Amino acid sequence: MSRLRRDLAIAGDIDLLAREYRQKRNSPLYSAVMDVIMRANHEVVEEAKNMCDAIRELFADELEEGVKRGVQLGKEQGLEQGLQQGIQALILDNLEEQKTKEQIIAKLVKRFGLSLEKAEKYYIKYENTISL
Repeated sequence: MSRLRRDLAIAGDIDLLAREYRQKRNSPLYSAVMDVIMRANHEVVEEAKNMCDAIRELFADELEEGVKRGVQLGKEQGLEQGLQQGIQALILDNLEEQKTKEQIIAKLVKRFGLSLEKAEKYYIKYENTISL
């Protein structure tokens, strides 16, 4: 209620109101009060909005690059997780079929292009996760 006036400042008042509003935007009463405050301080709100738009434009390239990096990282993590699940499934299926350790490791090398050492590490990692 202390901000229910016409002389709000961008730095202190508008920024604080915006942060508080993000937390309470689902409240109809809070939204109504915010509407009154914003209408009473239309010029200051527009100036703050224009400043935000200018800042967004300044950092648009960095923001876009960050989004691209995030998407790429997500893809890499997804592929790694899928690879892990595929390796685990191959090992468990072959253990259920009572294949030998050597047969399973050979399949890991062939199907996933793993080195013998890596294939054996995966075998050891997953061999005891099955209940026969």
